[in-house]
Amino acid sequence: MNKNPTRLTGVYGQFKIILVCTLSMKVLIFTLGLLAALALSQDVKITDAERTVDISSQLAKVNVALTVQNNGKSALSDVLFYITTDEAAHLAHIAATIKKKDVKVQPQSAVQGFAVYKVVLPKKIEAGASETINVEYVLVQSLVPFPEQITQEETQHVVYTGNAHISSAYPVEKEKTTVIFGSGKLQSFATVAPSKQLGEKVVYGPYSNTAAKAISEIRVHYENVSPFIVATTVERLIEISHWGNIAVEEKIQIVHKGAKLTGSFSRLDYQIDRRGKKQPCVKEFKTILPAAARDIYYRDVIGNISSSSLKVRAESVEVDVKPRFPLFGGWKTNYIMGYNLPSYEYLFADGDKFVLKMRLLDHIYDGMVVEKLTTKIVLPEKASNVKLSTPYTVNRRPDEKLATYLDTEGRKVIVIEKNSLVDAHIQPFTLEYQWSRLYIWREPLMATGFFLCLFLAVIVYVRFDFEITKDSASEALLGVQAKVEEVEKIVNERIAIHKRLIEAVSTFKGDKEEETLKNTRAKIETERAELKKKMSGIVGQMKTLLPAASEKLNEMQQVSLS
Repeated sequence: MNKNPTRLTGVYGQFKIILVCTLSMKVLIFTLGLLAALALSQDVKITDAERTVDISSQLAKVNVALTVQNNGKSALSDVLFYITTDEAAHLAHIAATIKKKDVKVQPQSAVQGFAVYKVVLPKKIEAGASETINVEYVLVQSLVPFPEQITQEETQHVVYTGNAHISSAYPVEKEKTTVIFGSGKLQSFATVAPSKQLGEKVVYGPYSNTAAKAISEIRVHYENVSPFIVATTVERLIEISHWGNIAVEEKIQIVHKGAKLTGSFSRLDYQIDRRGKKQPCVKEFKTILPAAARDIYYRDVIGNISSSSLKVRAESVEVDVKPRFPLFGGWKTNYIMGYNLPSYEYLFADGDKFVLKMRLLDHIYDGMVVEKLTTKIVLPEKASNVKLSTPYTVNRRPDEKLATYLDTEGRKVIVIEKNSLVDAHIQPFTLEYQWSRLYIWREPLMATGFFLCLFLAVIVYVRFDFEITKDSASEALLGVQAKVEEVEKIVNERIAIHKRLIEAVSTFKGDKEEETLKNTRAKIETERAELKKKMSGIVGQMKTLLPAASEKLNEMQQVSLS
């Protein structure tokens, strides 16, 4: 039980006062910001706006040219650009240029119904002056197949939903929107007067004095035979070798996200179909690789796909990728493509500092859409002080380790992820790291030491007997060999005795010393008897080791005695 309720009540009251003050301050800041934005929107006006929406492929490519006039009293350092939340859900890329020079586009906090981007002006727009800004953005998977399912004989139609007016944070004095749907047949389009069809285009406007954030929904239903294939996952592996090579491998999953095929598929109807590119399927597509690419391979889970072809151009290598089967709506396939690149074109060095400049993503097919990209860069073992610089925002995942041949602690792997990519994202990144050039001799020395140890082990194994159990055959063979050496020694001694006897006889013929001859002969007979005794012992031992050899020794002894 609290013994001081008066103190508790006082503390609670102070807390309420602080909370009310904080909320009041936030409301005041929000109100001031809203009033400032309103005042700014009144000071800035779009005098002319032209928008082009190209929906002839699976992408919606939007180009907006805005002429911004500053009616305020101070210089304008940035311009806000709006897109609807429906478009923002499909946005893959946005960029802006002024006089064909790129300028920064920064995302801001969204307002109701719109995503907001700030175009940072390299040069301020002075009071009373104007500037033309070009904004380009790409929407992916914003075209909806209608009907959602078609048969093999039907043609694909899609629906584009958008805004007849330019999503603007400022009042627009004059605007016009042109929707390009391509060579397909136009089924219908929503009219927002004035609007009309001009060949392969639908023109909305011109409209005058449009208020900021104006929305008038439009729908364009038309025939679109472009391939609606999406690379749902791309796993790109770049492995750096300081022996002069960079290996690149991509694991790609392709899904046709157009109108789904309903009913059975007929190979016969497919082969006799004369619609050509108007067939609702993808037969092949073209992948463009760097000009220095070599040792190119293209395979799937079954093996190499030999139906594809390769063309070497001056500035690129073109690979005509032909899946094993045509891709209809809802169908998918997986494949692996890899190649090697010379490191001197992409890897630069200054002492022990190395810089890798390569594309984060390569061209897969025209008008490509990649839902998720994972790029892994395998650095040499012992690489350190890694610094990554990318041309756009990516998700840097925790580094991994990859152990390959002759590695002791594994190689560092830089992992990068990015969602919703298109052709505009084919841009180079820069990766810096430090690596001592002395490390290049580690692997050759390790290989040399391994083979040296292997050869020494073989030599030791061959030269020494490490067997614990006795081998009777080997022991018998060694015993026979020893006895043969003894027999050879006895035979040599007998030959020497015979020579001494012949010399004694020759001497006797000259000096007639009979006593000397008798002494010499007696000594020789004694030595012969000893040799005979030794030979008999060897013959007896040979009967146990090798009976056949014993018989031969007996015959030799008989001949020598005779």
